[in-house]
Amino acid sequence: MHTRTMNPSGWGLATLILMGALAAPADASSLGTVTGYGSLGRLGQTGPNSEIVGGNASNHAFINGNGTTIDLGTLGGSTSAAAATDGKGQVVGVSNIAGDSAQHAFLYSNGKMSDLGTLGGTSSTATGINGSGQIVGQATNSSDNTHAFLYANGKMNDLGTLGGDSSSATGINGSGQVVGQSSLSDGSTHAFLYSGGSMADLGTLGGTSSFGRGINVSGQVVGQAYTAGDAEAHAVLWSHGVITDLGKLPGFDASKANAINAAGEIVGNAYGNNDPVTGAPIQHAFVYANGMMKDINALLPASSGWTFSQALSINDAGVVSGFGSYLGQRQAFSVVVPISAVPEPTALAVAGVMIAGFGARRFARRLYG
Repeated sequence: MHTRTMNPSGWGLATLILMGALAAPADASSLGTVTGYGSLGRLGQTGPNSEIVGGNASNHAFINGNGTTIDLGTLGGSTSAAAATDGKGQVVGVSNIAGDSAQHAFLYSNGKMSDLGTLGGTSSTATGINGSGQIVGQATNSSDNTHAFLYANGKMNDLGTLGGDSSSATGINGSGQVVGQSSLSDGSTHAFLYSGGSMADLGTLGGTSSFGRGINVSGQVVGQAYTAGDAEAHAVLWSHGVITDLGKLPGFDASKANAINAAGEIVGNAYGNNDPVTGAPIQHAFVYANGMMKDINALLPASSGWTFSQALSINDAGVVSGFGSYLGQRQAFSVVVPISAVPEPTALAVAGVMIAGFGARRFARRLYG
């Protein structure tokens, strides 16, 4: 596992990637461009290079790589959104089926979108794919309960729950380890790690609930957990059976981690009081490395016009994608944030703007978080 060193007094140059009129980024992966979701809550996982997948202004899933954007179409319905890519051109996500009667998980491969089906119910969503083509997500069963699934060798497998009625998977690594969250018999929700055929409860920070968001090649998991008495919700790291509270940014009430790369660098967002004008929660994107949580906005020059709100994915090259605002308008972004010891300058060099369409963003949020 490689590491990069953070200089507490200065970060390296970073560059916004100009993507054009795209929307709802989910995943940065392996072909050298951008792919899309998530958290959406979570938008997806980040791979070694930087494709972008997501949903475009036409409410269709897309993948953008090597300067080319491909509309992936739908499963016969009017809308679709991509969640992740394996870096080899395969993309997963969710699409309306014919008549817009339901939403099904899809795999796009070799120019064709395939319906992955369900667990016996009416709906499903794919949220992650690894280099071996294993796919995770959630689907309804014959009892209309939603369960996490692992799709492999042409079959959708029910991963079960931690004792409750429902579960959902949010990511998978190259070893086939799956992260997500599940209800317990008492109705609370806990993050889980599925590995070796069994689902393990990852616990909380003493509170009622926790949520698994991302996983890296080493099996480290990130997400969010509540503190004792459910007083606060903090971004957390689960590593080798130990949960670590990552804290929150100064001036914010809560935080959540959305993704982690091979170096253990984590991205997410902190949030607090509502904006007095829009009523929406005030959020700032962060990067966490070497024991330090850094507001990415603190690296921006005052004249950039940008506010980064949610960092949803990070790849091994330090490319971070997510949502923010540019000159007051909601936009998607992809930015290189090298975490290295450099003398000067300490601010991000803003070289471009990545534009997100509002319709696709709303669709992706409804589907994924």
